[in-house]
Amino acid sequence: MIAGLYTEARDRLRAFAVLAFVGSIGASVGTVLGGVLTEVASWRWAFLINVPLGVIALVVALRAVEGTPPTGATGGLIPRGLFAERRFGIANLILLTVTFGGFTFQFVTTLYLQDVLGFGALVTGLAFLPVSTVIAVASLGFSAALAERFGSERILVAGMLGFVVGTLYLVRLPGSHGFALDVLPGAIVMALGFGLAMPQVTSLAMSALAPEHAGIGSGLATTTQQAGGFLGTLIAAGLVTTVGYGAAYASASIALAGGAILAAYLLVNAARARDPKVAERAPDEAASL
Repeated sequence: MIAGLYTEARDRLRAFAVLAFVGSIGASVGTVLGGVLTEVASWRWAFLINVPLGVIALVVALRAVEGTPPTGATGGLIPRGLFAERRFGIANLILLTVTFGGFTFQFVTTLYLQDVLGFGALVTGLAFLPVSTVIAVASLGFSAALAERFGSERILVAGMLGFVVGTLYLVRLPGSHGFALDVLPGAIVMALGFGLAMPQVTSLAMSALAPEHAGIGSGLATTTQQAGGFLGTLIAAGLVTTVGYGAAYASASIALAGGAILAAYLLVNAARARDPKVAERAPDEAASL
């Protein structure tokens, strides 16, 4: 929907940055509120509260999209032309690694804070506030502005590298210095990388598609995010119970390193496309085929 409403690259970048910001705020409020509800009432309320919130969101969404022309494609569940643009497929693979790493971090860190450091549900929720705040500031505050100046591909690479560095810092867990020194520094660097990368990878994926494929492309990108989260949580759970916390964070680092390599590939291709010499050779090479 965002790709259809905002056709200009600058406006689309800012829209995806706002989307990432809203998601971060939701994560912040949800984590803290979930801890409060668990402490004062029951963990069941952390699920029940989503029912009225979901109804409100549905009503608002129906009013917001009323009269908005739909963008989609016909001729099958996933049109063949959807993956004709290589950039869309690569961006989705990067998105898979981002959500893999993000869900791994959230799951493993929650276990570590409660089982090793002895934090309660409320304190654990509050411990995630700095992470969500940094993600919100990075995504809304300067991710789009930096992308306008340096290009989405460069900011994506920088964000992915920050994400890798942050998770690598956490590989050393369990440590002996507590939350402030063992967890928080790596979490902040990871959050900065996520806040920079997430709006850019989403924008790159959607901008690669023709307007008629925007709807199904957005749905596929959402499915990719869910798949990454599922795989990250599944693998992390197995590694924590059989090897340890460090191994679970290492799995996230490996996945994110792969995403960083793919992001670098997009950067090189974008630089080649902007190179006048490459642009001049392209018609001649095509004519010779």
